[in-house]
Amino acid sequence: MSFTPSEIRCLKDLRPSDDGKRIAFTIETTNGDTADLSCAVEELPEIMCFLVHGALHATERSGSQSPTPTVGQEMVAEPIPARGIGLAAGRSAEETLVLLHLAGLDLVFGVPSSELARLAPDLARIATTLSVPSTSPQ
Repeated sequence: MSFTPSEIRCLKDLRPSDDGKRIAFTIETTNGDTADLSCAVEELPEIMCFLVHGALHATERSGSQSPTPTVGQEMVAEPIPARGIGLAAGRSAEETLVLLHLAGLDLVFGVPSSELARLAPDLARIATTLSVPSTSPQ
């Protein structure tokens, strides 16, 4: 017996709770069905990790490769506002943890240490360039 779940068309109607500890939203499917769901803000990292691992397994199963961004490539994703960033030792010498502090939650990413070391000069240069205060005409 085969099961084909509905496909998500969009997420909409984001509704934070009055105390800021939960969010509710509506999922709309391509066949027009909707579902109202809610979760605790502290559950979001686990939900995101679950979905990213699903994408990883799907990519591995299909044998496809994640696209490699190229210099000058236009970003098509909506930026997620981060309130801070940090680094920590990973689970091995080959891994560095990158922590992004978001509104009410933290996301931790395991990055190959060699890749982070390769990017370090570019990160320093870009951060310095972008942090220069803009001057407005007087």
